[in-house]
Amino acid sequence: MEMKGIASLKKDESGQATVELMLTLPVIIAVAAIAINALSFFGVTASFDRLFPQVVRVCAQAPGYDDAAYSTASQIQAKLEDRFSSSGCAVQVDVAADSSGNQLFTGEVRYEPTLFGFSLRSSIFGMDFSPLTHKRSVAISPYRPGVLL
Repeated sequence: MEMKGIASLKKDESGQATVELMLTLPVIIAVAAIAINALSFFGVTASFDRLFPQVVRVCAQAPGYDDAAYSTASQIQAKLEDRFSSSGCAVQVDVAADSSGNQLFTGEVRYEPTLFGFSLRSSIFGMDFSPLTHKRSVAISPYRPGVLL
């Protein structure tokens, strides 16, 4: 009799693995999406940190005769947007003069997280999610061309 009870108990648990998989699958997908977005953001910031000073040095060290600082900033922004538009990022470049007469170029890259290539909503359950941002600043001396400070 006891053997019959064990066999019937085993027969009732036949779909347990399927139920457990269906319960854990959304958690696994969420963890994978977070990991992929984090690694992608770190890659974008590393590329931006390497590329921004180079583009500033090329565009700002010897501006044209009638070029103002804001037109140089727009040239820098256009070159960076060409590079980062494929990764779904937005780039903003600002320029200001500091107290010693140097031009301070500040670049900001904004990264919008995605769910495996599909854009996410900006708010879920009333919580607003802002894009991830990263800033980098480079100062150019007008008296020593080609020197980054």
